[in-house]
Amino acid sequence: MHRLFGLWSLWFILLIALTGIWYLVEQWGLGASHQPLPKVEAIGEQILFGNTLNRFVGHAARIYPELDINRVLLTRQDGAVVLLQGQATAVLVRPRANQLAFGLASGELINYRRGDDLGLHLRISEAADPLHFGTLGGTTTRYIWFVFGVMLSTLSISGVYLYGLRVMRSFPEAGFGLPGSAWLAGWQKLERIAKWPTLAMVLMTLVVAAFYFLGSSYPVPYP
Repeated sequence: MHRLFGLWSLWFILLIALTGIWYLVEQWGLGASHQPLPKVEAIGEQILFGNTLNRFVGHAARIYPELDINRVLLTRQDGAVVLLQGQATAVLVRPRANQLAFGLASGELINYRRGDDLGLHLRISEAADPLHFGTLGGTTTRYIWFVFGVMLSTLSISGVYLYGLRVMRSFPEAGFGLPGSAWLAGWQKLERIAKWPTLAMVLMTLVVAAFYFLGSSYPVPYP
């Protein structure tokens, strides 16, 4: 099973590694960025009501009929701007690649962005999330990415078990022979410099997973 999962998940490991490196490159300051939104005047109380949103959506449907809106954001930088983002004809892009921005007070269109018109650097940047998280093909690819993610996690667990078996064969005098001894042998012979960071990473992963599945919300980065 360990070899089978390792062989068939090689493409997935490469994909996750490359996109992960790209995220690091972006953090180092080489990430592509879109043009900043123009400043708008803030007039009165900046609240987005349902009928106002309906008007913006209707306007967007006339300007950009191909746009399938799946994100609505209200920003409060230099006034208030309503962002309508989603997917259109461009492939492998984040929702922010296709965007219509309206001034909340004026109702005017202040920004119009199409994923098809982005340069090479921006297209690479926008493709990172769909490839890394498997959102490029909707629910189908999400399930595929989930299965291969489980396979990678299984490789970590089975790798420790196989390492424990080798330790038992290499150190027969240690007396490992009871059921489950392979796990104990693998842990005891693991170098101290790797043992505790590994345990810390496992605990951190469990904590993050618990927060996620308990419904905690994470802030959406400014687009």
